[in-house]
Amino acid sequence: MHSRISLFLFFLLSPLLCFSQQKMLDSLIQAVPSSLDTARVEGLIKVSREMVSNDPKGALKYIDQAFELSRKLNYTKGEATCNLGYGLAAYFSDNYTLAEKYFLEAITQAEKIHNLKIQSRAYVNLGLANDGLGNYEKAIAYYFKGGSIAEKLNDESTLARANNNIGNVYRSEGKFDLAEEYYKRAMKSHIQMGDKSGIASALNNIGLIFKKKGMIDSCLKYYQKALNLRMELEDKKGTALVLNNIAGVFLERGKYEEALSRFLGVAKLCNEVGDKYLQGLVYNNIAESYLNLKDYKSSLIYLDSVSDLSEKIGAKEMLKEAYRRYYHLYKTTGDFAKALKYDEKYSVLKDTIYNANNQKAILEMQSRYESERKESAIKLGQKNSELETARLKHEGTWVTSLIVAILLFLVLTGLVYNRSIVKKKANRELENQNDLIQAQKEEITNSIAYALNIQQSMLPSDASVSTMLPEHFILHKPKDIVSGDFYFIEKTDNHVIFSAVDCTGHGVPGALLSFLGMDILQDAVHRKHITKPSEVLLQLDKEINLRLRKNTEADNVRDGMDLAICNLNLKTLELQVAAAFNPVYIISDGLLEEIKPDKHAIGSNRENADIRFTDHIRTLKKGDCIYVLSDGYADQFGGMLGKKFKYKPLKELLLSISGKTMEEQGRILEETHVKWKGEMFQVDDILILGIRV
Repeated sequence: MHSRISLFLFFLLSPLLCFSQQKMLDSLIQAVPSSLDTARVEGLIKVSREMVSNDPKGALKYIDQAFELSRKLNYTKGEATCNLGYGLAAYFSDNYTLAEKYFLEAITQAEKIHNLKIQSRAYVNLGLANDGLGNYEKAIAYYFKGGSIAEKLNDESTLARANNNIGNVYRSEGKFDLAEEYYKRAMKSHIQMGDKSGIASALNNIGLIFKKKGMIDSCLKYYQKALNLRMELEDKKGTALVLNNIAGVFLERGKYEEALSRFLGVAKLCNEVGDKYLQGLVYNNIAESYLNLKDYKSSLIYLDSVSDLSEKIGAKEMLKEAYRRYYHLYKTTGDFAKALKYDEKYSVLKDTIYNANNQKAILEMQSRYESERKESAIKLGQKNSELETARLKHEGTWVTSLIVAILLFLVLTGLVYNRSIVKKKANRELENQNDLIQAQKEEITNSIAYALNIQQSMLPSDASVSTMLPEHFILHKPKDIVSGDFYFIEKTDNHVIFSAVDCTGHGVPGALLSFLGMDILQDAVHRKHITKPSEVLLQLDKEINLRLRKNTEADNVRDGMDLAICNLNLKTLELQVAAAFNPVYIISDGLLEEIKPDKHAIGSNRENADIRFTDHIRTLKKGDCIYVLSDGYADQFGGMLGKKFKYKPLKELLLSISGKTMEEQGRILEETHVKWKGEMFQVDDILILGIRV
């Protein structure tokens, strides 16, 4: 009842709320300084920030002015903050790919001036963009990175946003206790800041968790608190979101007409706000309501709208839910061909989003199938017994035949019954074991997936690599979740030191070794200031032998690394190379030169022999390409005969594509690998780093 009154009051007061918001905005615009200095930049940014969520196009006008003035003043902080604004305008216009581009640019600029606060905000916003695209692994990695920086800075605002968004990802993955924990952390920060909008968001999200747990009364209690705050703040979009959630409770309780009426009211509000993502969510719910009311035509109209909308804005989660409803609609109406089509689409998209396997579902289906098959066999056996009894009756004495048939039937029934009990017991034990194995597998997989976040956070960011090497590609395809291959790219003065490192093994063992390699290389370059490639390799070899073989029991450890270290002088274009087992390719004027490696693997010098690595020096010119790589690409089995790809075809391929942009080269290499591999499994981690000087 309260929520219905709230909805009525909101629509009644909506014009007054808009007037109040506009009045506050006008005050901010009037307060913008007229002087052409950084104070004006900050004032324009403040106006755009206030507008961006409700009027992203209008906000762009002020961001443009601030950005142009920042450039004239050489005010890098202003440019970085403007890129945050451009990214948010793209995000609230549902263009998540463009938003991602601007947030990365903001990070690059913030790194130049060592502004951690802008970096943390940009990382959290990067998470939002990837969240919108359905890239949840990347999203949560960015949220954790931004939140970690914010926590060190005591930036409660950004930390609260990060925790809230982490909660959203965990909620989408069904980890409700974790989601609730992060929502409560976010609410604690919002309460400390007195941020009513943030408190409302956290209350709404905790309400969603209680709904998922089936605690409907608690859910509505939190929704109502959130709604009251949204209306107090005169927030149309926030109010629409909470009202949509309240209507969802009626839908879940089976009050379909009441739910439909509420959703249609929220849809009108969404049209006024112009939020396409929220509009898609509401349309999905309207389609569900019509489906339950058996108005299939209306349900299909709204589902088609959701499908078009979600594909335009790249909202994978929304599209997945639309596919699920299409399936139920066509199944209910008897169009099984279309139902199967959408069930397959739903499954494919679900796997794409969550990167999960359907092992448990397959086992359950198999178990049901086996049970049904056994029941059919029992029924068939009973029928055969009855037929046998009838045949004996006609062929011999009625009484004798009947006795024989009854005895036979009893024996068979006893055997079948006994076998059925034994099999059912065995099936139950097998199911329990499968459930236990699956739970253990999921726990291990989740741990490794989290390790991937740590490993990726240790690699240089896309933004920093683009700053150091504007024209490059990185083809990095782990065989398993985590990788034994890693790339190292660091700048010192006018030099960029880079490498593609191939550690022994792959998966978890390879990843552990990669952590060690990253640490040693960072220590050598930054703390010990070793930049000569041959000396870097010697330092790496020394440390690997020292750390992995501290006692005689470990002398049989054969783990190590193959790599080439390159040092490129950005001013003179002089390239120094030292290589251990892995070659370096240079393409210049249509010719490929292979710099041969020394045959000393890193970590193989257990006897402390006096080994040396050779330094190769080349003077490059603008447009030349350099490639460093692991052996995974060349060693991949595939093709019609299932043979290795090998190095010669790889060199020919690199030569044939060297005239294309680096981005195109990376794409062609990946497509060629996928086509060559076909249905065969990937044998090793793959890493190729390409650079145009």
